[in-house]
Amino acid sequence: MFRKLVLSAVFAFSSMSVFADVNLSTTITEMSVRATCEQSGAIDFRVNGNDFAEASEENPVYIRLRFDHGALLCQTLVHEPSGMEPIQVPAALELGSGNEGDTINIPADGVTIVRWKQGEPEMWMKVTSSSSTWIRSGQDLVAPSPERPVRFSIGIDGATSQAMNEMLFQMQRANLAASLQNNAVVDTELRFDLSQSNLEPIPAPMEDSTLAFDPITFDAQTENVESAEAFTQIYLGQLTSAAFSDDRIIGRGFEDDIVNPPNPGSYGVDLRTTIRDVAINNDNQPAGLINFHIDSDDFETASPQNPVYIRMRLDHGATLADSRVVPGADHQPIYLPIATEYGPYDYDVAAPATAVSIVRWVAGEPSVWLKITAPTSTWLRNNQTGQLEAPNADAPAGFTLGLSAGRSISDNSDLFADGKANLPYATTKGTRHLPSDTQFNVDLTEGNLEPLPAPPMLSALNFDPIAFDSDTEGVEEELDSTDINLGQLEPIPFSDDRMIARGFASGFSETTDLNGSSRELNYDRNNQRLGVLKADIKGNAFAYLGSGDEFMLNLGQGFTLSKTLVAPGADPINVALKLRNGSEPGVEMVAAEDAVSIVRWVQGESQIVLRVKQTSDTWLQRGGELLAPSEQNQVRLIIGNSASSSLRSFLRKYNRGLANLPANMKVNQINGQPQAADTRARVDMDRAEVGVGTTATLSLGYSGEVAKLGQVVEK
Repeated sequence: MFRKLVLSAVFAFSSMSVFADVNLSTTITEMSVRATCEQSGAIDFRVNGNDFAEASEENPVYIRLRFDHGALLCQTLVHEPSGMEPIQVPAALELGSGNEGDTINIPADGVTIVRWKQGEPEMWMKVTSSSSTWIRSGQDLVAPSPERPVRFSIGIDGATSQAMNEMLFQMQRANLAASLQNNAVVDTELRFDLSQSNLEPIPAPMEDSTLAFDPITFDAQTENVESAEAFTQIYLGQLTSAAFSDDRIIGRGFEDDIVNPPNPGSYGVDLRTTIRDVAINNDNQPAGLINFHIDSDDFETASPQNPVYIRMRLDHGATLADSRVVPGADHQPIYLPIATEYGPYDYDVAAPATAVSIVRWVAGEPSVWLKITAPTSTWLRNNQTGQLEAPNADAPAGFTLGLSAGRSISDNSDLFADGKANLPYATTKGTRHLPSDTQFNVDLTEGNLEPLPAPPMLSALNFDPIAFDSDTEGVEEELDSTDINLGQLEPIPFSDDRMIARGFASGFSETTDLNGSSRELNYDRNNQRLGVLKADIKGNAFAYLGSGDEFMLNLGQGFTLSKTLVAPGADPINVALKLRNGSEPGVEMVAAEDAVSIVRWVQGESQIVLRVKQTSDTWLQRGGELLAPSEQNQVRLIIGNSASSSLRSFLRKYNRGLANLPANMKVNQINGQPQAADTRARVDMDRAEVGVGTTATLSLGYSGEVAKLGQVVEK
């Protein structure tokens, strides 16, 4: 059986939720419900508020993590009566957050694991440094914030901890280079004895088959955490006000060595997903992956003449953000690799390259359509007998939707070379067989997805898979999806792991709308122009930025800038700001010329660095009163247009006092005079990462807000 790690949240600040001051992100692993020492996923803590303000050496704050379903720790790693000292956990300020010169100000023992004892259902951590002083910014000591989150992680091995923190430690953005115990790098992998637990295997309901933890904080009145022989001897103090997000699942049960195995196919297609945080009200958010894990003859009736169609419909009014496979004359399916794993049983993949394909993926529609054209009974070849067979428990097979082109190449190319996959990557059937991108980007602007901490039924984005027979008509031909004629339902069950995203509302999403115009990018060329980025600011978006604070515009993976517009140390490009039409009478633009500027735009890099010198609550004025942008008084900035286009966009409003500059401006290096600046973004592509269909985006640092500016095509 696959022992697959399911990432329920990507440990990256760009996808961070900001609804709670301690934002939890976990990974989920499959755990044998009979195991006596089974590893779970990891836990990532991101503190973006002053939740541990009262903590000190004299008055520590304790964090208790209690595990459900009767799971017990199977190792003793920290227990002072047994001579096992606390583990120091690195706390880090990530790159791209805060100001360039910000450093961490947490002592090496500021966050520690102080109890981890075999046979107990809980572990304990201790915070001994006030979060109000965790970050040094200039001359000031400040608390974490959404712009400056502090991260610490447990459940990882020592090498991973070192890889995550060593460079940040050298830059003084982490307080340790790795997790340490007695000055030695140490693992903090979470392992549990489940042999006496009541954790049930999938396909039991989620509440019965998932292992979760409950985090809770206690004040310094808590006693005996470090010294008690048994956890029942710990005296609990008062609860503190720290709040934690709801991402608390670290494992899900499965049962191997089943005494009475079910009949083949009784579970149907086992779906396995990853879950990403998506910003609500945004039109281009990447959701998680969907893996179809098959260990029986689920598609026994499929053939080229009688295909099986799978419709995957998004809920909550979400739609697809881009077109990958359009119907009609330009129809080109994307063929997905079918792969099996290396194992003790000698099977190769024998399915034709066209066995599984994406046959409809249209922007604005709620469904992706797949087509199966080869019976699962022919997918594998038993190399010992030479016979074709269906996937089975010893040799499962599968295919995945939602991979970038680069990930598809890395996941499948070696398997293909060894006969364990039928394609080296997802691709169209064109003569060149270029790699295709199948990242699942969704448009949530017209949906009703709610942000956490709303309950899962409101905040979780799911899909509904249904299989139809070959009587289905129009999937590949009809321009309007409502004209598709559905055939008969196929009796193919799918498991319940269908969540691919969860909603969050960042501070920026409430104050800033990010929009882009998209251009076609030729797969074979570099130095190609992206579309125009527009940011409409409708609130006090930069209330906490000013006096030279920086933030990033990040290109998507596989793209780098092909031209330098602002070299390190060179004069910046000042970004024009204008009041949008419909603002209240009497409101003027009074932002300084350098209120927002581009200070770094360098060939080969994947970030554009902007600096804010003036907080947004002083950009506007009415009757002598300074104002921030608002819904009624929105402020727009534009990046990605030519100098002449920038002048056309801003000059008239500048002459009327409604813009701070006549255009995006820079200093002419020859005569020293200001002139309109060209900010057209051009990019190069890494073809190990980018494929046909890949979208080029710019995301606004800290926010999760993404604008689509281009899409790769084959020309």
